[in-house]
Amino acid sequence: MIHYLKSSYGRQIILLNLIVIFLFINIQFCSFIIILFALNFLVNLNFKKVLLEGVKNVFFLTNAFFLVFFIISLIYTENFSGGLFEIEKKLTFIVFPLILAVVRLKTEDLYLLFKTFILCCATICSISLILAIKRYTYSQNINYFFLNEILYFTDFHRVYLSFYLLFAIHLIMGIDELELRGGYKFFLISTFTLFILLLASRMIIVLMILSFVYIVMNKVRDRKRVILLLSLFISFVTFFVLLTPIYEMLANLFTNLQNGNVQGKTNGVNLRIIQWNLAFRLILKSIWIGYGPGDFLIVLTNFYKENGFNYGYDNRLNSHNQILDTVLGLGLVGFCSLLAILYVSFKTAIKEYGKLPIYFIFLSIFCLTMISESVLETNKGIIFFTLFNSLLFFNKEANLDGKIK
Repeated sequence: MIHYLKSSYGRQIILLNLIVIFLFINIQFCSFIIILFALNFLVNLNFKKVLLEGVKNVFFLTNAFFLVFFIISLIYTENFSGGLFEIEKKLTFIVFPLILAVVRLKTEDLYLLFKTFILCCATICSISLILAIKRYTYSQNINYFFLNEILYFTDFHRVYLSFYLLFAIHLIMGIDELELRGGYKFFLISTFTLFILLLASRMIIVLMILSFVYIVMNKVRDRKRVILLLSLFISFVTFFVLLTPIYEMLANLFTNLQNGNVQGKTNGVNLRIIQWNLAFRLILKSIWIGYGPGDFLIVLTNFYKENGFNYGYDNRLNSHNQILDTVLGLGLVGFCSLLAILYVSFKTAIKEYGKLPIYFIFLSIFCLTMISESVLETNKGIIFFTLFNSLLFFNKEANLDGKIK
């Protein structure tokens, strides 16, 4: 640890690990450490090197242009302070790409960062389960084990932790160089799988099933064993679903929808259908430049009220779709800048898939999650995406399929 403190690079590694840790603990402290991370970089700044790296790096430029559209939106946004707050949240779109383009991590330090992330996932799952058991012994209320109830002591939303856990499963299964023992691997994967089911995010559960199909098909060569393992896994998930509150939510799929009003019992699916429908109708009224990042939520919730969706108005719900939220805030022009980031990222991920499959998996899971969640509207989503997207993009020399190039 001491030898890390003696160099600027070493301090950057320590700060990156602290960013990951506090991403789980407290987002305000995490933001403060990101500031220290940037300051440590600026102290040893070589302006010429940074300028050359920035100008010639398409990945950095696409991220920077995305932030530029937020700045331009201040011209027509009425809620100026809200617009500034959105820009502040999106600053990591240039901080991580710029710094990590110049400061390339050693392979062992990248693995250390992944181990820190996995350890944080294991810690929060363990604490949550222990506290849920303790609460259950006092009240006999089984709901303490499900949804956001199991995360009552944190500021995590269940969807974000589910996404983190799914990424951690792929890190464990896909990177042999992490040197995790077989028993420890099994324990972690089993715990994370159980926790994803308890958190009951439908999109993440579907992605987890697809992920296990992908993992089994790639890891197990015996066709009979593949069929057996997949059958056992699907049977377990089905049995679990039928015995938990997930069944009740799935049983009400596409119900209680009448002209944008919520009637009777609601669930996440029918709420999203209403939100997507109303958000799309609102987009058509200002499709090119949107309503501004500081204003779009106010405009959207007022539109909810006008159309009788009082639940959405009272709870200030966004559209729960990152595509719709981006178009609402920045218009189609601004949304194209986000597509440019994803295009450049996916282009590299596909090109390097043979030695960097985890990058393609990370992007695929994230983009699919964008369908049902506004993942780039909260710090936990923004920091997670910009950090790991930059780390994986700029560390192509690390073979993350079990070998080092």
